[in-house]
Amino acid sequence: MFLHPDNPGNTNSITFPDSYRSSNTFDVVQSSTLRTRLGQYLAAEISGANTDSPNWNALAESIQQQVLTWSGLKGGGTITIIITWGDGSKTIYKITATNVTEAAYVKGESRDSTGNKVPDESISDPATAPSYAGSYYFGQTNDMNRWIRSAQQYGVPVTGSTSAGNRMSCAWDGRTVTCKLD
Repeated sequence: MFLHPDNPGNTNSITFPDSYRSSNTFDVVQSSTLRTRLGQYLAAEISGANTDSPNWNALAESIQQQVLTWSGLKGGGTITIIITWGDGSKTIYKITATNVTEAAYVKGESRDSTGNKVPDESISDPATAPSYAGSYYFGQTNDMNRWIRSAQQYGVPVTGSTSAGNRMSCAWDGRTVTCKLD
């Protein structure tokens, strides 16, 4: 399922929350509160558990769980939500039968407007950190600064000066990712 905060006609029948329309993937990655609340909102909106009736909401979530459980037996069982933000960045959430009340943020899959992986906790996990090694180019000026802040939030050192340009390279030494502005 593809979502865009500015979907004018709600063509996929999902109303995007007004309070998050101006957000982007960096906001989601850097704010646990935003990430969680958006996931809860998306799950409620998709299941139809977004009413003022607690009974209806519980029934809608139960139906969603049953559908996903049955789909899981047939090789499905997951709703993938790809949000393309107004700045072109992307965030992915998933809803499964084991948790229909909150869409889960998918670690390591967020991208900035140029397509670079955005650092989240996966950059400090030895199983996924190597995927951050390589060269980066940043199309939007603020993306590089936000990328650096996010990497540093998860303990990744970034050396060099942001005035050097819009390129960076990252390396994996078998234990940690380190980045250098080019």
